[in-house]
Amino acid sequence: MEERLTRALASTYRVEREIGSGGMAVVYLAHDLQKNRSVAIKVIRAELAAANGERFLREVHIAASLSHPNILPVFDSGKAENNTLYYVTPFIDGESLRDRLERERQLPLDAAVQIVSEIADGLSHAHAHGVIHRDIKPENILLSDGHAVIADFGIARGMEADGNQRLTETGIAIGSPLYMSPEQATGDRDLDQRTDVYSLGCILYELLVGEPPFNGPNPMAVTARKLSADTPSIRVVRPSIPEAIERVSYRALAKVRADRFETADALGRAMRAAAQYVDEIAPPPRKPLFRSAFSAAVSGIGRVAKAGVSATRNLAFGPAAISSVAVLPLTNLMKDASEEYFVDGMHEALIAGISKIPGLRVISRTSVIQYRGTTKSMTDIAATLNVNGIIEGSVFRSGDSVRITVALHGVRPERQMWSETYVGSLSGVMNLQSDIAFAVAQQLEGTVTSRMPVKAVTTALQVNPEAHTAYLRGRYQWQRQTETAVESAIKELDEALRIDPMFAPAYAGLADAFIVLTWAGPHPLPWAGAYQKAKASAKRALELDPSISAAHTSLGIVQWRHDWDWVAAEREFKRALELNPNSAEAEHWYAMFLASRGRADEAIEAMRRAQVLDPLSLLVGSSTGWVLYFARQHATAIAHSMEAQRLWPSFGPIHYMLGLNNEQLGRYTEAIAEYERAIELSGDLSLLVGAVGHAYALSGRTADARNALDRLTNRGEAFPPSHAALVHAGLGDKENALRWLETACDQRDPYLVFAEVNPAWDPLRPEPRFQALLRRINAQPMSVS
Repeated sequence: MEERLTRALASTYRVEREIGSGGMAVVYLAHDLQKNRSVAIKVIRAELAAANGERFLREVHIAASLSHPNILPVFDSGKAENNTLYYVTPFIDGESLRDRLERERQLPLDAAVQIVSEIADGLSHAHAHGVIHRDIKPENILLSDGHAVIADFGIARGMEADGNQRLTETGIAIGSPLYMSPEQATGDRDLDQRTDVYSLGCILYELLVGEPPFNGPNPMAVTARKLSADTPSIRVVRPSIPEAIERVSYRALAKVRADRFETADALGRAMRAAAQYVDEIAPPPRKPLFRSAFSAAVSGIGRVAKAGVSATRNLAFGPAAISSVAVLPLTNLMKDASEEYFVDGMHEALIAGISKIPGLRVISRTSVIQYRGTTKSMTDIAATLNVNGIIEGSVFRSGDSVRITVALHGVRPERQMWSETYVGSLSGVMNLQSDIAFAVAQQLEGTVTSRMPVKAVTTALQVNPEAHTAYLRGRYQWQRQTETAVESAIKELDEALRIDPMFAPAYAGLADAFIVLTWAGPHPLPWAGAYQKAKASAKRALELDPSISAAHTSLGIVQWRHDWDWVAAEREFKRALELNPNSAEAEHWYAMFLASRGRADEAIEAMRRAQVLDPLSLLVGSSTGWVLYFARQHATAIAHSMEAQRLWPSFGPIHYMLGLNNEQLGRYTEAIAEYERAIELSGDLSLLVGAVGHAYALSGRTADARNALDRLTNRGEAFPPSHAALVHAGLGDKENALRWLETACDQRDPYLVFAEVNPAWDPLRPEPRFQALLRRINAQPMSVS
């Protein structure tokens, strides 16, 4: 490439050497012969240039019109020999922001404020001229004489094929998933300047924390976390960072674009104000529900009613017909982001307590967490989640004392029905949570069912405050669902048990964590080892407290996917739902269990209940395609997955479901396209490689199928043997397919639980060795019609 470029531009530039390369371009240092200056020439990679040449030149021409000290100007652009696309910028004899982050990891606050403010100024200028960057990341920020300069304006848009694809045909991503806004990551074409605001919020977070706010083992995992996980706290990692800076970060990283700063200029002004500790950057106003609670909190935490409950009850509206509620994220009245783990723990516990109320439908935390700091009305939230009641609350902690305020609202019409404030000690915080659940049950008695045993929702338990704090930190990490975060969660939960070996919730949390490790990417434990640790933890939790629903769910998963004890597994799933009928997680796993047993109607109904309880869950939304696939309702599964895809176009598992079901209808071209799209989004996971290899084989692409086998067997890490068996089955190689399945049985491959119902195994089903395999896993032979 360098020789062609030198030859093509010889009359204007003297190309000296390559100085860098990336996914889209190779960069050369050159000398401008006419202007006698050093320049950088970026040459777009041929595979991108071929598909997007004209659009690229148009966008770079627009970008060249920008003139601002914090924007790297474009001197020249064009098409050289062999349609080589290039553009020319000044040569910055400095480093990129990525270089500095790799060297320092976390920047001083004043440096971060300066850099973010300067980037905001440059973006504001570009946005005023109708240009959106779309690929703001540390690699595209250059540092010249200590000042930030934005590079590559217009390049991301120029590389999109007519604005209709976020990925090129070659599979090279346009924009980094780590810094994309949620709307850009999910394929929304209607982007505005707030997508750059979000990306800048990611940079702000990374400058202060040392890593992007949302991470994961693959792009799909990153996107899923952006859509569903809490916005992380800077002050948990760096408590010295002012709260005002924290609030800038939260607002810039809002999942809903309407909740972000409207402009980059607004973000920049807020950043400079925050550095001076000027509180002009509060999130968008929302209806103040807890003025009296806040006043009580700041006036002294020691004034407690005799029973530990302050007299702030307001029952003016009387009871109402509340049959379903959403518990919104609790407000942190400490205004200290390092306390978010505690507030989140109280929110999770409040949902768990209220979920025990018989006859009341309670929305899962996964679906409500996105409403943290929202400006949406309670009526709108209730309509989205299909509930007729909303619970809001706040938490204030001072020393050993905790104050929690809760309020119950009806939504048709919107009105506060009841509120109350509870005060207690850290050692009695679990009793406090039970008191709140009991009080809510009392308020709803007679409106959910004719008679409600409200005392059934209460428990009495004292807890070691230090153990409880470690437990809450562990659960806070667990919710991030990445391998690194889950390993941190295990350390915190182990610490809780070191302090208090009798603390049952910590054992239940460990069981959850070890189960996640079986699918959270490459991990140090083989799945059998992880399942064994999960089983031991769940059983110990239940020895100490048989009423923990989540521990029964975890035990059921292990007994199903590892022990192949179908009777015991179903007993645990049912017990989990008896203890907590509002557990979307238990319903989801019970549905998958039922599907594996061939009980299609029951499985579909259980997954429907999970969707009602957790309507915004990516996991539940995609897993419905699994249940319908095993039920052999392939057309229905495709229709469901297409609807889910409209909501989450960049969530890899949905494309996997489309691939599975298209394949069973003989639509191999469509199936392969969906599998390949899933791999683009989620990475070269063995599950996906096995699936696409199977489809290649069925479609006659034998060489591609054998290549997929090589990608599985030469990956240098353990993988479920059933995935290799699937490719051999597609190739008609029954001997090797059965050999791999027998190896899978020896290794207790968790995917074997679906062998009884998976239509992909139909060609092997009459084989005696396959029937023997079903008997080994305690499944039943299934005839092929």
